[in-house]
Amino acid sequence: MSEVILDILRRKVDPGRVKHVSAAKGGEWHSPCPVCGGEDRFHVWPNQDGGETAQRAGVSGTWWCRYCDQTGDVIELLKFCEGLEFTAACKELRIELAEPARRFRPLRQPAPAQQEWRPTEWKIPSEKWREQATKIALSAHGQIGGHANILAYLAGRGLPLAAVERFRLGYLEGEDKTGTCLYRARSAFGLPDKKNADGTKTRSVLWIPRGLTIPLWQGEEAHRIRLRRRKDDLRGTDSKYLLLEGSGQAPMVLAPSSARPDLAAWVVVEAELDAMAVHHACDGKVGVIAVLTNRGKPDAAAHKLLSKSPLILVALDFDPPGKKGERPGYQGWLWWKEHYAQARRWPVPAGKDPGEAVAKGVDLAAWINAALPASLAFSPSGDPGIMGVSDSGVCPPGERGKISLPEPAPKPMPVNRWQGARAETPLADAVYPEGSSCDTKRLRNYYAGRKLDGDLLVTCPTTSSPWNWTYYKYCARCGGHPLCLVDFLTSPQMLAPLEKEVCDG
Repeated sequence: MSEVILDILRRKVDPGRVKHVSAAKGGEWHSPCPVCGGEDRFHVWPNQDGGETAQRAGVSGTWWCRYCDQTGDVIELLKFCEGLEFTAACKELRIELAEPARRFRPLRQPAPAQQEWRPTEWKIPSEKWREQATKIALSAHGQIGGHANILAYLAGRGLPLAAVERFRLGYLEGEDKTGTCLYRARSAFGLPDKKNADGTKTRSVLWIPRGLTIPLWQGEEAHRIRLRRRKDDLRGTDSKYLLLEGSGQAPMVLAPSSARPDLAAWVVVEAELDAMAVHHACDGKVGVIAVLTNRGKPDAAAHKLLSKSPLILVALDFDPPGKKGERPGYQGWLWWKEHYAQARRWPVPAGKDPGEAVAKGVDLAAWINAALPASLAFSPSGDPGIMGVSDSGVCPPGERGKISLPEPAPKPMPVNRWQGARAETPLADAVYPEGSSCDTKRLRNYYAGRKLDGDLLVTCPTTSSPWNWTYYKYCARCGGHPLCLVDFLTSPQMLAPLEKEVCDG
């Protein structure tokens, strides 16, 4: 039953993107990850033996996502990508679980104790590693000024030159004959020699590709370097992002410039560049944490700050819906909703993440400010070059900013009410996805009072600000607003099943 794991994978991602790449370990396949996406970061070995339960049932296959850093057998795959419990996953695979014989059953079965979540305490890299990584990060920062295309890319994501200087982003040039990478002694970083995959040779040098450097600073030391490689350097299954070996694993935490970070709002995003863009746009007056994936969680240090915060805005990516209408960002939000009572879902109003939102003309400061109560609202300083220092040490000493007194939030900028239309476009001119001719009045009558599952965020026209997002399934009492419906029906998967019943019925 070696094909079972591939069949499951082909149901979760485009079957054409599940490709056989090697005969190693009985055959290796690559594809996008069914949870975090990507290109070919998901590795599958259909003929490798899994855990004891899967082996007893004769179901082989193992997998690994190098971005999520999750692995397991076919049972774990169903738990990972569909959120199933162990018994439900076994039932899906038609694996019978043996029940221990019992002569007497207690009148009441005690409820199973839920395992309490405990944040991870990550170790910091060694002193040798931090010393060498800091040299590399500072050297790369000194080189980035000569790469106008890289600076333009960053500015388009909400990171102008002032932000590049503040976070000390850089560009690493290659030093080898091809000009695509550089080499350093592993011992200089405190890293042991490494054997090749076949175990025949030992490498004593650390390979570092050229590209954009995204450092994580703690004071004046680099604790992590992530590299965004050049597209023309990628071959086969290479990942666009590479973490320099030995880097720290803690999430990026950009603390607010306030003397009381426990009284400031926090924003949760996935990508580190997005975290920097939000922090820069808000003049450091909110804290931001980058958790890397929709399943990412805070570590012990971040949890200590977040647990005291009066408001946490969860801005995980607003990805397109999957085949069942689910969105990865929504699945990640459920964890934050469960563990932080002050958490609030607050996705970008355009695009899927803050970087894309900036490209679509969204003012990130206005977007964040619109979610804040009067006690937390801020007014931008107007000088993007003077930023408040955070406890994470991303700003040189002596440039500590001051928080302005709370003022009413500025009037938010207009946002699109539906795809392909401007905010002032008449409702009658709305164009539905894939050329649908559904009548708005019929759609309104159809949805009135219905509750819908999934991350279906719409802008409610009865509120004073179009930035006040809410779930349509909680608006059943209003009977369904026409504008809500137009915004809601942006997914062909959601519209197609209703086309015949609503329009032709």
